[in-house]
Amino acid sequence: MKNYKNEKYPTDFELFKNKIDSDCKDFINNEGMSVNDIFEIKNKKVFRTNKIKDLINENREIKGLYAFKDSNNKLVYIGISQTIIRRMRQHFYGKIHNEATLVYIQAKNKYREIHNEVYTGERKDFDFEKYGYPIQEEIRNNYRVLIQPISNNFELYYSEIFYSCVYKPFWNTFETH
Repeated sequence: MKNYKNEKYPTDFELFKNKIDSDCKDFINNEGMSVNDIFEIKNKKVFRTNKIKDLINENREIKGLYAFKDSNNKLVYIGISQTIIRRMRQHFYGKIHNEATLVYIQAKNKYREIHNEVYTGERKDFDFEKYGYPIQEEIRNNYRVLIQPISNNFELYYSEIFYSCVYKPFWNTFETH
């Protein structure tokens, strides 16, 4: 059976779940790469490196699932994107709150720790430079990135939820933005 976009539903859901489970175990056991494996800075501009060229499609992008491990090798965030390279650039080098949403969430948490209160202002008014930039620096220096190309949309969306349920990453929320 297919949906209106001609995308197929799995015919054997049990087999599909087993495949996702197997993929998940392989994915999480992957060491991943550092941010410097993905990007390099030249003349204050961010460029992708050649180390990820095997993952990139004909559009010079990667569609799929990505995850971050912290310095303790703990999975802390899982995301999906049609354009992972662009999304990574936003997470690691984005200059405003709506580009670097993970950093914004962590920065709001840091704000709460410092001020002993929850930030209640508008997102656009949050001092991202003061609270977000140091977190981005920490992420760039300490996180490992795992990337799993997935072209099938059903598998992509299911995988994000499945992996999140299995590994319970601390920084995931299930709100859309």
